[in-house]
Amino acid sequence: MCVTGDTRLQTSLGWVRVADLLSDLLTQDNCLNHELSVMSGSGHGSIYLRDVSCRNQMVIRVTTSRGHWMDVTQDHPFLVVDRYGNLTFRTTRRFRAGDWLCRQGGVGQFGTDIKLPTAAVRPRTNYKRFKLPDTFDRDWAAFLGLYLAEGARNLAKNRVDWDGFQLSLAHEQDPELPRKSGLLLRAIFGERLSEQTVHYDVYQDQTRFSVSSVDIGAWLAKYAPGNSHNKRMPEFVFHWPKHLQSTLLQWLFAHDGTVKCCGNGHAIQYSTASEHLARSIALLLINFGISTTVRSETRANYQGTYWVVELFSNAARQTFARDIGFVTTTAKTTACRVGRYFCDHRPIPNQVGRLFALLPYVPGQVKEKCRECIRKNARIKLNPTRLSQILKSVDYVGLPRKIALAYDHLADLLRREISFEQIATLENRGRHLVYNVKTKDDECHVINYDGFLTG
Repeated sequence: MCVTGDTRLQTSLGWVRVADLLSDLLTQDNCLNHELSVMSGSGHGSIYLRDVSCRNQMVIRVTTSRGHWMDVTQDHPFLVVDRYGNLTFRTTRRFRAGDWLCRQGGVGQFGTDIKLPTAAVRPRTNYKRFKLPDTFDRDWAAFLGLYLAEGARNLAKNRVDWDGFQLSLAHEQDPELPRKSGLLLRAIFGERLSEQTVHYDVYQDQTRFSVSSVDIGAWLAKYAPGNSHNKRMPEFVFHWPKHLQSTLLQWLFAHDGTVKCCGNGHAIQYSTASEHLARSIALLLINFGISTTVRSETRANYQGTYWVVELFSNAARQTFARDIGFVTTTAKTTACRVGRYFCDHRPIPNQVGRLFALLPYVPGQVKEKCRECIRKNARIKLNPTRLSQILKSVDYVGLPRKIALAYDHLADLLRREISFEQIATLENRGRHLVYNVKTKDDECHVINYDGFLTG
Protein backbone atom coordinates (compact mmCIF):
# COMPACT_ATOMS: atom_id res chain seq x y z
CA MET A 1 0.00 0.00 0.00
CA CYS A 2 2.33 2.75 -1.26
CA VAL A 3 2.00 6.22 -2.79
CA THR A 4 4.52 8.70 -4.19
CA GLY A 5 5.97 11.46 -2.02
CA ASP A 6 3.99 14.33 -3.56
CA THR A 7 0.68 12.64 -2.73
CA ARG A 8 -1.21 14.55 -0.08
CA LEU A 9 -2.85 12.96 2.94
CA GLN A 10 -5.88 14.55 4.59
CA THR A 11 -5.04 15.06 8.26
CA SER A 12 -5.95 17.22 11.22
CA LEU A 13 -3.25 19.64 9.98
CA GLY A 14 -4.84 19.88 6.53
CA TRP A 15 -3.38 18.33 3.38
CA VAL A 16 0.13 17.05 4.19
CA ARG A 17 2.64 15.70 1.66
CA VAL A 18 3.40 12.07 2.44
CA ALA A 19 7.15 12.69 2.01
CA ASP A 20 6.99 15.31 4.79
CA LEU A 21 5.77 12.70 7.26
CA LEU A 22 9.32 11.34 7.42
CA SER A 23 10.85 14.66 8.44
CA ASP A 24 8.80 17.63 9.60
CA LEU A 25 6.18 15.70 11.56
CA LEU A 26 8.49 13.48 13.64
CA THR A 27 8.52 14.09 17.39
CA GLN A 28 11.69 14.30 19.51
CA ASP A 29 11.65 10.56 20.24
CA ASN A 30 11.48 9.92 16.46
CA CYS A 31 7.91 8.60 16.70
CA LEU A 32 5.00 9.85 14.64
CA ASN A 33 2.46 11.74 16.69
CA HIS A 34 0.08 12.85 14.00
CA GLU A 35 -3.70 12.68 14.04
CA LEU A 36 -5.17 11.40 10.80
CA SER A 37 -8.66 12.36 9.66
CA VAL A 38 -10.37 9.35 8.10
CA MET A 39 -13.76 8.58 6.61
CA SER A 40 -15.78 5.58 7.72
CA GLY A 41 -19.31 4.30 7.37
CA SER A 42 -20.34 6.27 10.47
CA GLY A 43 -18.71 9.52 9.32
CA HIS A 44 -15.38 11.11 10.20
CA GLY A 45 -13.08 9.64 12.83
CA SER A 46 -9.47 9.92 13.95
CA ILE A 47 -6.61 7.45 14.12
CA TYR A 48 -2.89 7.88 14.65
CA LEU A 49 0.04 7.10 12.41
CA ARG A 50 2.46 4.41 13.51
CA ASP A 51 5.10 4.26 10.83
CA VAL A 52 6.12 5.65 7.43
CA SER A 53 8.67 3.82 5.29
CA CYS A 54 9.92 4.30 1.74
CA ARG A 55 11.40 2.19 -1.07
CA ASN A 56 11.63 2.05 -4.88
CA GLN A 57 8.75 0.31 -6.66
CA MET A 58 6.86 0.28 -9.94
CA VAL A 59 4.18 2.98 -10.04
CA ILE A 60 0.84 3.10 -11.89
CA ARG A 61 -0.93 6.39 -12.61
CA VAL A 62 -4.69 5.99 -12.18
CA THR A 63 -6.56 8.77 -14.04
CA THR A 64 -10.32 9.29 -13.87
CA SER A 65 -12.69 10.52 -16.56
CA ARG A 66 -12.82 13.91 -14.84
CA GLY A 67 -9.07 14.44 -15.00
CA HIS A 68 -8.00 13.58 -11.45
CA TRP A 69 -5.07 11.20 -11.02
CA MET A 70 -2.96 9.47 -8.39
CA ASP A 71 0.37 7.58 -8.60
CA VAL A 72 0.34 4.35 -6.58
CA THR A 73 1.85 0.86 -6.49
CA GLN A 74 0.04 -2.18 -7.85
CA ASP A 75 -1.01 -3.40 -4.39
CA HIS A 76 -2.57 -0.13 -3.21
CA PRO A 77 -6.26 -0.66 -2.26
CA PHE A 78 -8.93 1.82 -3.42
CA LEU A 79 -12.52 2.03 -2.26
CA VAL A 80 -14.59 1.15 -5.35
CA VAL A 81 -18.13 0.32 -6.41
CA ASP A 82 -18.31 -3.24 -7.74
CA ARG A 83 -20.62 -4.47 -10.50
CA TYR A 84 -23.36 -5.16 -7.95
CA GLY A 85 -23.27 -1.64 -6.51
CA ASN A 86 -21.47 -2.55 -3.27
CA LEU A 87 -18.58 -0.60 -1.75
CA THR A 88 -15.45 -2.72 -1.48
CA PHE A 89 -11.66 -2.47 -1.60
CA ARG A 90 -9.78 -3.40 -4.76
CA THR A 91 -6.05 -3.18 -5.50
CA THR A 92 -4.66 -1.31 -8.49
CA ARG A 93 -3.48 -4.50 -10.23
CA ARG A 94 -7.15 -5.59 -10.57
CA PHE A 95 -8.33 -2.32 -12.13
CA ARG A 96 -9.86 -2.00 -15.59
CA ALA A 97 -10.83 1.13 -17.50
CA GLY A 98 -14.44 1.91 -16.63
CA ASP A 99 -14.24 0.80 -12.98
CA TRP A 100 -15.79 3.23 -10.50
CA LEU A 101 -13.58 4.82 -7.81
CA CYS A 102 -14.76 6.65 -4.69
CA ARG A 103 -13.64 10.23 -4.07
CA GLN A 104 -14.37 12.73 -1.34
CA GLY A 105 -17.79 14.27 -1.90
CA GLY A 106 -18.37 16.28 1.29
CA VAL A 107 -16.61 18.89 3.42
CA GLY A 108 -13.17 17.74 4.56
CA GLN A 109 -10.65 18.59 7.25
CA PHE A 110 -9.02 22.04 7.31
CA GLY A 111 -5.82 22.98 9.10
CA THR A 112 -5.25 25.55 11.84
CA ASP A 113 -1.77 26.94 11.10
CA ILE A 114 -1.79 30.69 10.35
CA LYS A 115 1.89 31.41 11.07
CA LEU A 116 3.58 33.44 8.33
CA PRO A 117 6.98 31.86 7.60
CA THR A 118 10.11 33.98 7.33
CA ALA A 119 12.71 34.33 4.57
CA ALA A 120 16.36 35.32 4.80
CA VAL A 121 17.16 38.75 3.35
CA ARG A 122 20.49 40.15 2.14
CA PRO A 123 20.31 43.93 2.75
CA ARG A 124 21.61 46.23 0.04
CA THR A 125 22.54 49.90 -0.17
CA ASN A 126 19.66 52.15 0.94
CA TYR A 127 17.89 49.09 2.33
CA LYS A 128 14.59 50.01 3.94
CA ARG A 129 13.05 47.18 5.89
CA PHE A 130 9.45 46.10 5.37
CA LYS A 131 8.24 44.18 8.41
CA LEU A 132 6.05 41.21 7.51
CA PRO A 133 3.33 40.21 9.99
CA ASP A 134 3.73 37.18 12.24
CA THR A 135 0.49 35.56 11.07
CA PHE A 136 -1.68 35.45 7.96
CA ASP A 137 -4.98 37.32 7.88
CA ARG A 138 -7.62 37.68 5.16
CA ASP A 139 -5.77 40.59 3.50
CA TRP A 140 -2.57 38.58 3.14
CA ALA A 141 -4.51 35.54 1.89
CA ALA A 142 -6.18 37.80 -0.69
CA PHE A 143 -2.81 39.26 -1.73
CA LEU A 144 -1.33 35.78 -2.21
CA GLY A 145 -4.30 34.80 -4.40
CA LEU A 146 -3.89 38.00 -6.41
CA TYR A 147 -0.15 37.43 -6.81
CA LEU A 148 -0.49 33.77 -7.86
CA ALA A 149 -2.98 34.82 -10.54
CA GLU A 150 -1.37 37.98 -11.91
CA GLY A 151 1.91 38.78 -10.20
CA ALA A 152 5.59 38.63 -11.21
CA ARG A 153 8.69 39.33 -9.14
CA ASN A 154 11.02 42.23 -9.94
CA LEU A 155 14.69 41.35 -10.47
CA ALA A 156 17.08 43.77 -8.73
CA LYS A 157 19.76 45.70 -10.64
CA ASN A 158 22.44 43.25 -9.50
CA ARG A 159 20.53 40.52 -11.42
CA VAL A 160 20.81 38.27 -8.35
CA ASP A 161 18.32 39.44 -5.73
CA TRP A 162 14.58 39.98 -6.06
CA ASP A 163 13.19 43.44 -5.44
CA GLY A 164 9.47 43.25 -4.81
CA PHE A 165 6.79 42.48 -7.40
CA GLN A 166 4.49 43.97 -10.00
CA LEU A 167 1.15 43.04 -11.54
CA SER A 168 -0.97 44.54 -14.30
CA LEU A 169 -4.78 44.47 -14.36
CA ALA A 170 -7.00 45.40 -17.31
CA HIS A 171 -9.51 48.08 -16.32
CA GLU A 172 -11.50 49.11 -19.41
CA GLN A 173 -14.29 46.49 -19.31
CA ASP A 174 -14.57 46.07 -15.53
CA PRO A 175 -12.79 48.77 -13.48
CA GLU A 176 -14.14 47.39 -10.20
CA LEU A 177 -11.56 44.59 -9.90
CA PRO A 178 -8.41 46.75 -10.31
CA ARG A 179 -9.95 49.36 -7.99
CA LYS A 180 -10.57 46.79 -5.23
CA SER A 181 -7.16 45.25 -5.86
CA GLY A 182 -5.56 48.66 -5.44
CA LEU A 183 -7.37 49.20 -2.13
CA LEU A 184 -6.18 45.80 -0.92
CA LEU A 185 -2.56 46.42 -1.89
CA ARG A 186 -2.63 49.93 -0.39
CA ALA A 187 -3.92 48.52 2.91
CA ILE A 188 -1.02 46.05 3.07
CA PHE A 189 1.92 47.97 1.60
CA GLY A 190 0.96 51.60 2.19
CA GLU A 191 3.35 54.11 0.62
CA ARG A 192 5.47 51.30 -0.85
CA LEU A 193 2.79 50.77 -3.52
CA SER A 194 3.14 52.62 -6.82
CA GLU A 195 0.41 52.73 -9.45
CA GLN A 196 0.37 53.79 -13.10
CA THR A 197 -1.88 53.47 -16.15
CA VAL A 198 -0.50 51.62 -19.18
CA HIS A 199 -2.16 52.30 -22.55
CA TYR A 200 -2.34 49.69 -25.31
CA ASP A 201 -3.52 49.90 -28.93
CA VAL A 202 -4.59 46.23 -29.18
CA TYR A 203 -5.26 45.09 -25.61
CA GLN A 204 -7.28 46.78 -22.90
CA ASP A 205 -5.62 49.62 -21.02
CA GLN A 206 -4.18 48.37 -17.76
CA THR A 207 -3.38 49.55 -14.26
CA ARG A 208 0.09 48.46 -13.18
CA PHE A 209 0.80 48.04 -9.47
CA SER A 210 4.33 47.55 -8.15
CA VAL A 211 6.03 47.32 -4.77
CA SER A 212 9.78 47.70 -4.33
CA SER A 213 11.00 45.77 -1.29
CA VAL A 214 13.86 43.34 -0.78
CA ASP A 215 11.91 41.69 2.04
CA ILE A 216 8.84 41.05 -0.13
CA GLY A 217 10.98 39.92 -3.07
CA ALA A 218 12.89 37.40 -0.95
CA TRP A 219 9.69 36.09 0.63
CA LEU A 220 7.96 35.59 -2.72
CA ALA A 221 11.09 34.01 -4.23
CA LYS A 222 11.13 31.41 -1.45
CA TYR A 223 7.45 30.59 -1.06
CA ALA A 224 5.83 31.51 -4.42
CA PRO A 225 8.57 30.98 -7.05
CA GLY A 226 8.17 30.32 -10.75
CA ASN A 227 6.50 31.95 -13.71
CA SER A 228 3.04 31.47 -15.21
CA HIS A 229 3.94 27.96 -16.48
CA ASN A 230 5.34 26.52 -13.27
CA LYS A 231 3.77 28.48 -10.41
CA ARG A 232 3.10 26.33 -7.37
CA MET A 233 0.70 26.70 -4.48
CA PRO A 234 2.79 27.47 -1.35
CA GLU A 235 2.96 24.52 1.03
CA PHE A 236 1.58 26.44 4.01
CA VAL A 237 -1.72 27.13 2.19
CA PHE A 238 -2.67 23.44 2.52
CA HIS A 239 -2.45 23.81 6.32
CA TRP A 240 -4.58 26.99 6.55
CA PRO A 241 -8.00 27.19 8.21
CA LYS A 242 -11.11 27.43 6.07
CA HIS A 243 -11.53 31.23 6.11
CA LEU A 244 -8.01 31.87 4.74
CA GLN A 245 -8.33 29.23 2.01
CA SER A 246 -11.70 30.64 0.93
CA THR A 247 -10.26 34.16 0.69
CA LEU A 248 -7.28 33.00 -1.39
CA LEU A 249 -9.55 31.05 -3.75
CA GLN A 250 -11.92 34.01 -4.05
CA TRP A 251 -9.13 36.29 -5.30
CA LEU A 252 -7.58 33.62 -7.50
CA PHE A 253 -10.90 33.10 -9.30
CA ALA A 254 -11.52 36.86 -9.45
CA HIS A 255 -8.43 37.33 -11.65
CA ASP A 256 -7.85 34.10 -13.59
CA GLY A 257 -11.31 32.61 -13.18
CA THR A 258 -14.42 32.95 -15.30
CA VAL A 259 -18.08 33.20 -14.33
CA LYS A 260 -20.09 33.02 -17.54
CA CYS A 261 -23.70 32.49 -18.57
CA CYS A 262 -24.49 28.99 -19.83
CA GLY A 263 -28.06 28.40 -20.98
CA ASN A 264 -30.38 29.18 -18.08
CA GLY A 265 -27.52 28.91 -15.58
CA HIS A 266 -23.85 29.75 -15.30
CA ALA A 267 -20.45 28.07 -15.34
CA ILE A 268 -17.46 28.73 -13.07
CA GLN A 269 -13.95 27.75 -14.11
CA TYR A 270 -10.30 28.63 -13.51
CA SER A 271 -7.61 28.66 -16.22
CA THR A 272 -3.83 28.59 -15.79
CA ALA A 273 -0.72 27.53 -17.68
CA SER A 274 0.54 25.73 -14.55
CA GLU A 275 -0.71 22.16 -14.13
CA HIS A 276 0.52 22.05 -10.54
CA LEU A 277 -1.45 25.18 -9.63
CA ALA A 278 -4.59 23.83 -11.33
CA ARG A 279 -4.45 20.52 -9.45
CA SER A 280 -3.72 22.29 -6.16
CA ILE A 281 -6.80 24.46 -6.64
CA ALA A 282 -8.94 21.37 -7.35
CA LEU A 283 -7.62 19.77 -4.15
CA LEU A 284 -8.43 22.86 -2.07
CA LEU A 285 -11.92 23.04 -3.56
CA ILE A 286 -12.73 19.42 -2.75
CA ASN A 287 -12.33 20.22 0.96
CA PHE A 288 -15.28 22.61 0.61
CA GLY A 289 -17.31 19.76 -0.88
CA ILE A 290 -16.93 21.26 -4.38
CA SER A 291 -16.52 18.68 -7.16
CA THR A 292 -14.44 19.68 -10.17
CA THR A 293 -13.28 18.51 -13.57
CA VAL A 294 -9.64 19.13 -14.57
CA ARG A 295 -8.79 19.17 -18.27
CA SER A 296 -6.11 20.48 -20.61
CA GLU A 297 -6.81 22.54 -23.72
CA THR A 298 -4.99 24.47 -26.42
CA ARG A 299 -5.83 28.01 -27.45
CA ALA A 300 -5.33 30.07 -30.56
CA ASN A 301 -2.08 32.07 -30.73
CA TYR A 302 -0.68 30.20 -27.72
CA GLN A 303 1.96 27.49 -28.07
CA GLY A 304 1.59 25.81 -24.67
CA THR A 305 -1.18 24.04 -22.80
CA TYR A 306 -3.77 25.61 -20.56
CA TRP A 307 -5.24 23.75 -17.59
CA VAL A 308 -8.88 24.35 -16.72
CA VAL A 309 -10.56 23.58 -13.40
CA GLU A 310 -14.34 23.63 -13.87
CA LEU A 311 -16.93 23.28 -11.14
CA PHE A 312 -19.16 20.26 -11.63
CA SER A 313 -22.97 20.67 -11.17
CA ASN A 314 -25.24 23.37 -9.75
CA ALA A 315 -24.60 22.03 -6.25
CA ALA A 316 -20.86 22.78 -6.55
CA ARG A 317 -21.53 26.26 -7.95
CA GLN A 318 -23.95 27.11 -5.13
CA THR A 319 -21.45 25.88 -2.54
CA PHE A 320 -18.78 28.07 -4.16
CA ALA A 321 -21.07 31.12 -4.02
CA ARG A 322 -21.92 30.46 -0.37
CA ASP A 323 -18.53 29.46 1.10
CA ILE A 324 -16.03 31.26 -1.17
CA GLY A 325 -17.90 34.01 -2.98
CA PHE A 326 -16.96 36.64 -5.56
CA VAL A 327 -15.00 39.88 -5.49
CA THR A 328 -16.86 41.87 -8.15
CA THR A 329 -20.50 42.79 -8.61
CA THR A 330 -20.41 41.50 -12.21
CA ALA A 331 -19.43 38.01 -11.08
CA LYS A 332 -22.04 37.99 -8.32
CA THR A 333 -24.76 39.05 -10.77
CA THR A 334 -23.81 36.36 -13.28
CA ALA A 335 -23.72 33.73 -10.52
CA CYS A 336 -27.34 34.55 -9.64
CA ARG A 337 -28.34 32.87 -12.91
CA VAL A 338 -29.02 29.30 -11.84
CA GLY A 339 -30.80 26.50 -13.64
CA ARG A 340 -34.50 25.97 -13.15
CA TYR A 341 -33.79 23.06 -10.82
CA PHE A 342 -31.15 22.58 -8.16
CA CYS A 343 -29.43 19.38 -9.23
CA ASP A 344 -26.38 17.45 -8.10
CA HIS A 345 -25.32 15.63 -11.29
CA ARG A 346 -22.65 13.41 -9.74
CA PRO A 347 -23.45 9.84 -10.87
CA ILE A 348 -24.21 7.00 -8.44
CA PRO A 349 -23.24 3.86 -10.40
CA ASN A 350 -24.39 0.22 -10.55
CA GLN A 351 -27.62 0.53 -8.54
CA VAL A 352 -30.04 -0.73 -11.23
CA GLY A 353 -30.87 -3.95 -9.33
CA ARG A 354 -31.84 -2.12 -6.14
CA LEU A 355 -33.86 0.52 -8.02
CA PHE A 356 -35.67 -2.26 -9.90
CA ALA A 357 -36.60 -3.92 -6.58
CA LEU A 358 -37.77 -0.59 -5.15
CA LEU A 359 -39.78 0.48 -8.25
CA PRO A 360 -43.16 -1.08 -7.23
CA TYR A 361 -43.08 0.89 -3.98
CA VAL A 362 -42.34 4.28 -5.57
CA PRO A 363 -45.59 6.28 -5.94
CA GLY A 364 -46.81 8.97 -8.32
CA GLN A 365 -44.67 10.94 -10.73
CA VAL A 366 -41.46 9.95 -8.96
CA LYS A 367 -41.98 6.38 -10.22
CA GLU A 368 -41.17 7.58 -13.73
CA LYS A 369 -37.90 9.13 -12.48
CA CYS A 370 -36.99 5.76 -11.00
CA ARG A 371 -37.98 3.91 -14.18
CA GLU A 372 -35.78 6.21 -16.30
CA CYS A 373 -32.74 5.01 -14.31
CA ILE A 374 -33.36 1.28 -14.97
CA ARG A 375 -34.72 1.14 -18.52
CA LYS A 376 -32.47 -0.46 -21.15
CA ASN A 377 -32.81 2.25 -23.80
CA ALA A 378 -31.68 5.84 -23.13
CA ARG A 379 -31.05 5.09 -19.46
CA ILE A 380 -30.54 8.18 -17.29
CA LYS A 381 -27.73 8.12 -14.74
CA LEU A 382 -28.79 8.02 -11.12
CA ASN A 383 -27.59 11.09 -9.19
CA PRO A 384 -27.97 12.32 -5.58
CA THR A 385 -30.83 14.70 -6.41
CA ARG A 386 -32.89 12.01 -8.18
CA LEU A 387 -32.10 9.36 -5.55
CA SER A 388 -33.16 11.72 -2.76
CA GLN A 389 -36.53 12.27 -4.48
CA ILE A 390 -37.05 8.53 -4.90
CA LEU A 391 -36.24 7.65 -1.30
CA LYS A 392 -38.38 10.46 0.14
CA SER A 393 -41.41 9.22 -1.81
CA VAL A 394 -41.22 5.65 -0.45
CA ASP A 395 -43.06 4.58 2.71
CA TYR A 396 -40.25 2.76 4.48
CA VAL A 397 -42.49 1.27 7.21
CA GLY A 398 -44.44 -0.85 4.73
CA LEU A 399 -41.44 -2.30 2.87
CA PRO A 400 -40.69 -6.06 2.96
CA ARG A 401 -37.37 -6.89 4.62
CA LYS A 402 -35.50 -7.60 1.37
CA ILE A 403 -36.70 -4.36 -0.21
CA ALA A 404 -35.87 -2.47 3.00
CA LEU A 405 -32.26 -3.69 2.72
CA ALA A 406 -32.06 -2.23 -0.80
CA TYR A 407 -33.54 1.02 0.51
CA ASP A 408 -31.03 1.12 3.39
CA HIS A 409 -28.10 0.59 1.03
CA LEU A 410 -29.20 3.45 -1.25
CA ALA A 411 -29.81 5.73 1.74
CA ASP A 412 -26.34 4.90 3.07
CA LEU A 413 -24.72 5.87 -0.25
CA LEU A 414 -26.54 9.19 -0.08
CA ARG A 415 -25.41 9.88 3.49
CA ARG A 416 -21.76 9.05 2.90
CA GLU A 417 -21.12 12.12 0.71
CA ILE A 418 -18.99 10.15 -1.74
CA SER A 419 -18.35 11.23 -5.31
CA PHE A 420 -17.90 8.44 -7.88
CA GLU A 421 -15.58 8.70 -10.89
CA GLN A 422 -14.73 6.17 -13.60
CA ILE A 423 -11.20 5.12 -14.42
CA ALA A 424 -10.22 6.51 -17.80
CA THR A 425 -6.60 5.33 -18.14
CA LEU A 426 -4.00 3.22 -16.32
CA GLU A 427 -0.42 4.24 -17.15
CA ASN A 428 2.84 2.57 -16.12
CA ARG A 429 5.13 5.32 -14.77
CA GLY A 430 8.23 3.21 -14.07
CA ARG A 431 10.07 2.90 -10.77
CA HIS A 432 9.75 5.70 -8.20
CA LEU A 433 10.40 6.24 -4.52
CA VAL A 434 7.14 5.39 -2.77
CA TYR A 435 5.95 5.70 0.83
CA ASN A 436 4.01 3.19 2.94
CA VAL A 437 1.89 4.80 5.68
CA LYS A 438 0.79 2.54 8.55
CA THR A 439 -1.58 3.24 11.43
CA LYS A 440 -1.37 2.14 15.06
CA ASP A 441 -4.01 -0.56 14.65
CA ASP A 442 -4.34 -3.32 12.07
CA GLU A 443 -7.82 -2.42 10.82
CA CYS A 444 -8.42 -1.36 7.23
CA HIS A 445 -9.38 2.32 7.47
CA VAL A 446 -10.66 4.49 4.66
CA ILE A 447 -8.02 7.19 4.20
CA ASN A 448 -8.14 10.22 1.93
CA TYR A 449 -5.18 10.64 -0.45
CA ASP A 450 -5.52 13.54 -2.93
CA GLY A 451 -9.30 13.26 -2.67
CA PHE A 452 -9.30 9.51 -3.42
CA LEU A 453 -10.74 7.25 -0.72
CA THR A 454 -8.30 4.37 -0.28
CA GLY A 455 -7.24 1.79 2.29
